[in-house]
Amino acid sequence: MCQDENWKGTLDGGFPLKLSDSQKDSIDWLKKILRNNFEHYIPKGWSIEMHVLPRISMDILDVIRFLSVETFRYQNLNQTQQRKIKSIVYQGKKLLKSSELHLEYLELSRQ
Repeated sequence: MCQDENWKGTLDGGFPLKLSDSQKDSIDWLKKILRNNFEHYIPKGWSIEMHVLPRISMDILDVIRFLSVETFRYQNLNQTQQRKIKSIVYQGKKLLKSSELHLEYLELSRQ
């Protein structure tokens, strides 16, 4: 619903969420790979590729930032709360970008 331009939320003036291809892939990965396998648990052997998690997390943080700060439909935060969310997202992305997993992922993707 948050992507539907015609949907009217609780407050007018909101903008629809426009997901990038990377964000769509990240949401799909979280939903199909992690969520579904944990929620509908079937005993099996499987592993999770950890190197993609920082990129996925950064994509999701951008979506959270948009929904919590950039649009009026879904929240009613004061400026202090908005600044705090922006700071948390910025610091989180900064930490993820410098993480060893992310740096290894970038190196592997160049090869």
